[in-house]
Amino acid sequence: MKLIKLSELKSEATFHGGIEKLRKKVFIRKGEIPHLAQFAQAYFEPGVQAPKHKHDAMYEIFLVEEGEIEFIINEKPILLKVGDAITVEPGEFHEVRNKSKGIAIMTYFQINK
Repeated sequence: MKLIKLSELKSEATFHGGIEKLRKKVFIRKGEIPHLAQFAQAYFEPGVQAPKHKHDAMYEIFLVEEGEIEFIINEKPILLKVGDAITVEPGEFHEVRNKSKGIAIMTYFQINK
C-alpha cells in the first residue's frame, strides 16, 4: 500500500523542453507498478504549451481538472474542458496548449505498451 497526498508532493519541471511554467507533481513513477510509466498532475500557466512530440511505446490518458486545454493530435485540434478525458496512442504526434486565461490542470497516466 502507498498513500499519496497531492499537497505533500513537490512540483517539478516536465520532460518536454524543461519549460519552467509547465510543472507537474508525480504520484507514481516508472518502475513502481508494472507497465505504468507515470501517474502525475500537470500545471500549465496561461499560454504555455508542451511542444509536438510522440511516444512510440507508450499510451497517455489525460483528464482535464481545471481550465481549457487544446490537444493537437496528428494535426487535428481538439478542445477539452473540465471533466473531459482523452487517450493518446503510441506513435500519435501530439502537442498540448493551455487555452485558458488562468492556470490549467490535467491529471494523467502514461502506460508502457
